Amino acid sequence: MGVPIVYVGDDGKEHRLDNLFVQDVAATAIQVILYPHSAIHGGYSFMIKDYLDLATDAVSDIRITTSNTTKWIHLLPTFGSETEYRYQIYEDAVITVAGAAVTPRNRNRNFPDNSSLAVDTIDNASLALANDDTNITDATLIYNGVTGPTHKEGGGDRGADEITLKQNTIYTLRLTCVSAGWADILINWYELTNKT
Repeated sequence: MGVPIVYVGDDGKEHRLDNLFVQDVAATAIQVILYPHSAIHGGYSFMIKDYLDLATDAVSDIRITTSNTTKWIHLLPTFGSETEYRYQIYEDAVITVAGAAVTPRNRNRNFPDNSSLAVDTIDNASLALANDDTNITDATLIYNGVTGPTHKEGGGDRGADEITLKQNTIYTLRLTCVSAGWADILINWYELTNKT
């Protein structure tokens, strides 16, 4: 066995490298979890999980307002449906009619539901009515696709689909029903204070 590697941490204390890289006792393999998984353990990972049963041409908007802090939101939306739905995410939308407030849930149920996001939802029978409630005229479309029985589920690959949201901004996650049926929504995010 070699000499242990020791380093001095930000706390001014000496730490051994084997304290930094925890090993599985049975396999003597290094245990590693990715940051998003670590955020769940730390109590700063949140979700909104819901389902819809919309008529053809109906629209459901989930409106997210980020806080004016350096606590940045790392968002991963996932959409699936039994029939065809179009999903879009707009940045800098304008809310003209208030919707129903939604409480984001902490993914670690040992921590409070204290996300920094304000979230509401509003459903409309048509795109024209949705645009009256949530004005996207000057908004920027940053994410879009189609989900349904002949399409791959929208979102789900954190490396490819994670979006870091801009602070103090309104986002609209819009689902438009192309053909009447059920849709499933899972919006995951973690909140991380930017260090730069």
